[in-house]
Amino acid sequence: MAGSLNRVIETKRLCLIQLDLEFLETSLVNKSNTVALVDFGLSPYWFEEKSLISTRISQIKHQPHLSSWLLRAIVRRSDNQMIGHFNAHGKPGMVHLNSYCRDGLEIGYTIYKPYRRMGFASEALSGFIESMPKPVSVVLSVEESNKPSLKMAKKLKFEQVGQVVDKGKVELVHHRRFV
Repeated sequence: MAGSLNRVIETKRLCLIQLDLEFLETSLVNKSNTVALVDFGLSPYWFEEKSLISTRISQIKHQPHLSSWLLRAIVRRSDNQMIGHFNAHGKPGMVHLNSYCRDGLEIGYTIYKPYRRMGFASEALSGFIESMPKPVSVVLSVEESNKPSLKMAKKLKFEQVGQVVDKGKVELVHHRRFV
């Protein structure tokens, strides 16, 4: 069902730019070389994401066809600055989501602190969903203490369908089907 996505997904205020393997590998070892690989301003927060970057590198190396679904920079168009990152954890049909939905896609995002509570996460999620082949079921797992993300899930008509414990924290699982 799901092939690949465009390298750049544009919304009114944002670009979601696919981060390739070279960029991810360089991010772990050389900050100045990483900056030279992109044409947008990198946030210093990006270089704190070593665990996520390592996980996505491993995924791309083992399943290169997933690369367009994985990690993307969220870049604000007005100043070409990276304000966060966005990623699907695979592509639609993730087996571990079968108890919630048949063709599920789990999505995660981070908006860096200076840019929070300005609607960027909602816009990025909506833009990504708009670009995906349909039908698809999107799953969000949100820490129960993350009130802004829970509010966003409700605003975008996601329904809570369960809860899980991840790294010792309770996450509320939300689902919505898009056709």
